[in-house]
Amino acid sequence: MTKKIGNPADTPVEVYHWWHDRWCEYLNSNYKDKFVETGLAGLTCTERSPDAPDGSGGLSYTFATDGSVRFIPTDDSADAICEYDSYELGIRCLGDPNTNAGEHIKAGRFRMVKSPEVFAMMMPIQPLMREAFRVAIEDAEKEFDVELPKYW
Repeated sequence: MTKKIGNPADTPVEVYHWWHDRWCEYLNSNYKDKFVETGLAGLTCTERSPDAPDGSGGLSYTFATDGSVRFIPTDDSADAICEYDSYELGIRCLGDPNTNAGEHIKAGRFRMVKSPEVFAMMMPIQPLMREAFRVAIEDAEKEFDVELPKYW
């Protein structure tokens, strides 16, 4: 029987890490050249949320010089840092093309703590990030027999 997860913060840790790895794998197989083109190569980003499923308080990732992306231990010295009031909000901003992050920024629920211009560099590739997110979530659902929250 498929286990339904209602709140993204309740995602089992194993599933959480698996889908992030799958997300990177998909991006690296299909779009790493886009990260170089947008100037992201060599940069690190940290996204904080107090209720991240693994209890770490967020996640960090880096773009290698060849454009490949991978997750790294949470890094408070990252080139760019943002904070979400909840993991759900971060997932919603990633998954739902109709979510207006600007409204959440104005309301103080989504904060650009350091180098918002780096996150702005990601806006043109947001559809590619969202595509990889969908693939990773769908693959994780099959792999772990769960139904994860979706925002697409």
